[in-house]
Amino acid sequence: MAKNELNQLIKEGLLGPVFGSRLSSSCEERDILGAIIRASSAATKKASLAAMKTKQPFLIAENGKVYEVQPSGEKKFIKELETPTNDFPNNFILP
Repeated sequence: MAKNELNQLIKEGLLGPVFGSRLSSSCEERDILGAIIRASSAATKKASLAAMKTKQPFLIAENGKVYEVQPSGEKKFIKELETPTNDFPNNFILP
């Protein structure tokens, strides 16, 4: 990876939080998890902006529904997403 690419990733917040939390002496799992969430959010935003620049329709999910977004910004409903069930057993048996 070129130095300018690495600097760009740090600038966009994709590497800074992760490395910062890993190098910290008080690094905790929640710090790492928070850094990963922030990095994935920044990457998602960057990908969405890149998708819009292609002038091609793309899919998004909002409030349990899938939409196709046209380059004009118009959203076309595609389908409802299934609501996930949280029917987990109270006890697990490990092999």
